[in-house]
Amino acid sequence: MNCILAIPGIISKYFVGLSDGLSKKMRGILLYYVTSLYLEHKRFTLTEVARKSPNVKYQSVQYFLSEAKWDERELNVKRIEELQSHRQTKSTKGGILIIDDTSNKKSKNCKRTDSVAKQYSSEQEGIVNCQTSVWLNYADKNKIWPVDLKAYWPKQAIQRAKGSNIIFKDKIELAIELITEAISLGIEFNYLSFDNWYLCKETIEFCQQKEVRFISEVKVNRWVKWQGRWHKAGELVKLAQDKGWAVKPAKVSTVKGDDRTYFYYEFEGMLKDVTSRLRFIITRGTNEEGTVCYRMLVTNDLKAPAKEIIQGYTLRWATEVCFQRLKNLFYLDQFQVHYQKGFTRHYYLCMSAYTLILKHLMCGSFDKLTSSPPKTFEQALHLIRDLITVASLPTLNSDVTILIRNKDIKLKIPA
Repeated sequence: MNCILAIPGIISKYFVGLSDGLSKKMRGILLYYVTSLYLEHKRFTLTEVARKSPNVKYQSVQYFLSEAKWDERELNVKRIEELQSHRQTKSTKGGILIIDDTSNKKSKNCKRTDSVAKQYSSEQEGIVNCQTSVWLNYADKNKIWPVDLKAYWPKQAIQRAKGSNIIFKDKIELAIELITEAISLGIEFNYLSFDNWYLCKETIEFCQQKEVRFISEVKVNRWVKWQGRWHKAGELVKLAQDKGWAVKPAKVSTVKGDDRTYFYYEFEGMLKDVTSRLRFIITRGTNEEGTVCYRMLVTNDLKAPAKEIIQGYTLRWATEVCFQRLKNLFYLDQFQVHYQKGFTRHYYLCMSAYTLILKHLMCGSFDKLTSSPPKTFEQALHLIRDLITVASLPTLNSDVTILIRNKDIKLKIPA
């Protein structure tokens, strides 16, 4: 039964603490909206939420998402506090924070939606009309969860939003704000990791000032000082490849949980336009297709074993897993609102739906509900859908005409 006639206790109990600042009516709509994120949709829209939830009207959902007075960032802080309150889900000193950005492609004619403009999209590998946000995610060997995000407004999108008080901030500024806020929330981590686009003077100086250890990858055209002379990173990587320098082994764990051995060569040097002395590690390993790949990593940690640096960088790919789950399972990039507040709230509600499943998976709560508890996010999602059906059956039994009045509801009893 792909609809919501009642909210399962596993969802309502979780959101009691997260939504205590909302009115009773708004809290009810929040529960229906989040529960809708667990259902199957061809495309997630506000119309779909109303169709799958006979107790909720489209206008109420639209108002809740775009106009109602509630603090979506406070909801996110409470979500993080909930994660931090459990030993199995809290951040640890062995984890990493990952800065990355993701984009939602829009049609060529889309101009009404806030922050949409023609800009580079890493997912599309080119310039497209899209909406981009900078994200901060947490990862360690056991778990991955989103921390926070900030919308990126290109200058042309700000100019189009006449009368707005939006101040342009580049992605580096947004990233630094996210890291600063995460530190203030007490999130523990070992390294900050980001790709080579964020590897710049401003980010490095921030890390040095805040005593934050970082790991990144050096782009092939960056200038690196090695043995007193400047070389392009790509030239040094090619030299290491030709000379066979990368011979020291380092066995690390991947995001998928298997072990992988890298071979490396390391040296201390400098990046052009950066005053700090840095450590460079050229690694040799194989990708998913079995092809041998060389990378040049860089860190401001001059003392830790190279294995620890390589392990930290390997964990960075967990952010892709996080984005895939949010987009494929929780409809992160599907929303039907035009304004910043509306789609930011949608993002945070998707993150909350994600967190509920993560919490119950990590804490073993599903073990109390079934003799065959789920092991993966996908399995847990199917269990949640079954629980929604079970919770809705008493209402359906008392009024079978619901199926007649709501043609979008299809009866599907879980096995």
